Amino acid sequence: MDKKVYIILVNYNGSVDTIECIESLKVIEHSNYEIVVVDNNSTDENKKLLERYSNIAKIIFLDDNLGFSGANNKGIEEALKNNADYILLLNNDTIVEKDFLNVLVETATANNNKCAVTGKINYYYSKDKIWYGGGEISKWKGNAYHLNENRSSDEYGNEFSEVTFITGCMILIPIGVIKNIGLMSEDYFLYFEDVDFSQKILNGGFKLYYDPKSVIYHKVSASTGTVSNLFLYYYCRNRLIFIKNNLGFINRLSAYVVFSLARIKNIISKKENKDIVKEGVMDFLKNKKGKKFFKQDM
Repeated sequence: MDKKVYIILVNYNGSVDTIECIESLKVIEHSNYEIVVVDNNSTDENKKLLERYSNIAKIIFLDDNLGFSGANNKGIEEALKNNADYILLLNNDTIVEKDFLNVLVETATANNNKCAVTGKINYYYSKDKIWYGGGEISKWKGNAYHLNENRSSDEYGNEFSEVTFITGCMILIPIGVIKNIGLMSEDYFLYFEDVDFSQKILNGGFKLYYDPKSVIYHKVSASTGTVSNLFLYYYCRNRLIFIKNNLGFINRLSAYVVFSLARIKNIISKKENKDIVKEGVMDFLKNKKGKKFFKQDM
């Protein structure tokens, strides 16, 4: 019998995407799995859509928006209570191939479950183009990168490899690893929590593997070179939190310099809003973590 996998989807006003993801999961080859949808206090309309799938998935409705890591932690706790063998964190705006989960479980098993595993993630709207084809953390920059991004999926990212960064879009974690390292940090609320989690897994003495035979499709668009103010705030603050929490003195110093120079360059070129960058940096210096309550819509 297949090992039991708890598949955790976080929903925030994206129930149509979540339902499409569930529909794709209904026909996967792996037979022993449970779907847990954690709703981050979405609108009533979104909640009603999810309730229609309560016979297929366990729906956890939260009274507040706990962010990506906080909501995933609720799902992880549910999996721990129900004796799951593996936990799969999966973005709700993805569509999966039928064999994607079998590949991940087989890879974890082949490595004695002393690891976390991900696969190839292509753009949903350009299925022949890679969004994530492996990843790495650059400690001297204090940042993480997708390998082979925007390259042809036929030509690149087709080799099994050990990596240093796994995106939270899809990550399979054996339950023993979770019990060893604990839950995701809730310092971040949004963005960089997967970078921190990857480093946490590595610090626990485990490996991160990329297996391109496992394929899913992510409903994101190729980068336009500009970012929203919401993203920019969390990116700036959370990158600095990651640097402070995870890097040694020399790398930390280098990463602060790289971060500062990049912000100056992007502010001068009008790619980034200087007031938002300043707010993110100041909140980091004030040790403000978790969810940010903004005075106005960003």
